Amino acid sequence: MWRKIALLAASIPLFGSGVTSAGATPSARHCRVLAGEKLGAGSGGAAAICTEIERSLSAAVPGARYRIDVRVVSPARLSATGTVNGRDLAEQNLATSDRDLTPAAIRRFARSIGEAAKALR
Repeated sequence: MWRKIALLAASIPLFGSGVTSAGATPSARHCRVLAGEKLGAGSGGAAAICTEIERSLSAAVPGARYRIDVRVVSPARLSATGTVNGRDLAEQNLATSDRDLTPAAIRRFARSIGEAAKALR
């Protein structure tokens, strides 16, 4: 009987930890835009920013794990921080002086994030 109890007790952490870690594991690739409501209508929006960043990081560092936080400072200015494969990414900034951000400017910003991530290797 003690053998059955010991076997049952030994198996509980194995099953429990598998369920917990599978449910609690964060996404290996995460992009978040803070204060997206500040973006101008012609920018493409917060989803467009993350789409471009994800595309750029996939091309620059295929298979990388990352978490990027983009802060919209104003309709003409972005700032991004984050980690790529566990290493801190230098803060990236984008500002336009003559108009609100455009999709082309956001693509350039995303490419700069990809290049900075590539330099971390």
